[in-house]
Amino acid sequence: MRALKLMAVFALVFGVFCGGGEEPAQPTEQPTTPAEGGAMAAVAFEPLTEGEMEVFVKALPGVAKAIEAAEYKTEEIEGEEIEAALARTMAGIKTVAGVEEACKAAGTNWEAFGGTMNKVMAATAAISLDMAAAMVEGLAGEGEENAEMKAELEKAKAFTSKVPEANKQMVIQHMDDLDGLEAIQ
Repeated sequence: MRALKLMAVFALVFGVFCGGGEEPAQPTEQPTTPAEGGAMAAVAFEPLTEGEMEVFVKALPGVAKAIEAAEYKTEEIEGEEIEAALARTMAGIKTVAGVEEACKAAGTNWEAFGGTMNKVMAATAAISLDMAAAMVEGLAGEGEENAEMKAELEKAKAFTSKVPEANKQMVIQHMDDLDGLEAIQ
């Protein structure tokens, strides 16, 4: 089951960061994410604690429901860097109606939840990129598509190298508790 969830997360991240799929329609009543993503919050690369994960897991279902109820989807920007895309996603989620209330109902607030979410999303993206790199390395031949994927993944190493290995391991350990991440696309 954990492998299937990792593959689902991989497909999501690989699609977003490697140009897959069509962009979903943006609901008109929801705010759009900021046009510029900027760098991810520095907290994304700090160690993730078990206590933070426990609070995050407790709040995630409510936050996911708020995101789903709002039919909120992040806008894909072709060629966008990983950190900018994740930063833009976080900025957009913060604006979704009901997210702050869901955090409060779980005994936290957006600042604490968002800080942990930065760490979880960075770790999830790093796991997915590590898996993608392993898959691309295993592909036979040196076709143009393979070369392009390898080049993109090489650029991603600067990002994945900043994510603590312990954060990736904690996300893998709690993968069964992170179903709500699927709402954040």
